[in-house]
Amino acid sequence: MRNAIIFLGVCIAFAGIVGLALISGGGGGQQIQPNTTGMSSDVTASTTTSTDAAGNPNAFLPGGSSSDTAPSLAANGSGANPGVFQSSFDTPPVRWSQGNDNFSITGASLDGNELTLLLTVQPGGAAHCIPISLRYVTDESGDLAPPDTQDFTFPDSGNCQGSPAATYTDQAVVFTVNPPAPFLFTTYGSSNTFFLVATTTNNGVSVELPGTSG
Repeated sequence: MRNAIIFLGVCIAFAGIVGLALISGGGGGQQIQPNTTGMSSDVTASTTTSTDAAGNPNAFLPGGSSSDTAPSLAANGSGANPGVFQSSFDTPPVRWSQGNDNFSITGASLDGNELTLLLTVQPGGAAHCIPISLRYVTDESGDLAPPDTQDFTFPDSGNCQGSPAATYTDQAVVFTVNPPAPFLFTTYGSSNTFFLVATTTNNGVSVELPGTSG
């Protein structure tokens, strides 16, 4: 029953966001209804503090009041690359665990159909190769696509072998996506929790769990 309620919430939230994107873009499209079998709530969404292009702080409080604004750290605004959307997050909007390993999203950028997520990775247990479990939900049937990035490359090992108790920052995971946003992703694996990636009006990127937008 709990999984059914979570699944219904994901579908309703994502359908609403996709509908708004289609209305504002004036284009056609289909509503994505992901296959959320085995979805877990082993992810936390937390307050994100960000700054806009002018350096002014914005507070994004998932599920908060009408005064909340979407995260827009490092937004390009009217800079040299106005077609590129990007943000970095002081507090990760999404965290999850796979086995003994912990992950969090600390930044995101969208350039055309190339979407990059920046992760902080904290291995647990003995040294081992840490797989990239993130998947992009490509269509309404819930089909999943792996990232273009095949493996993590950690600075101390030069490959995916993570050292116990280490913290690896700015680990880039690149996906080829099909605009327009929003895009639906899952952490897959044992956590298998869904989150949305969208663009903001000031050339930023928002990353949030379905149903946490203000």
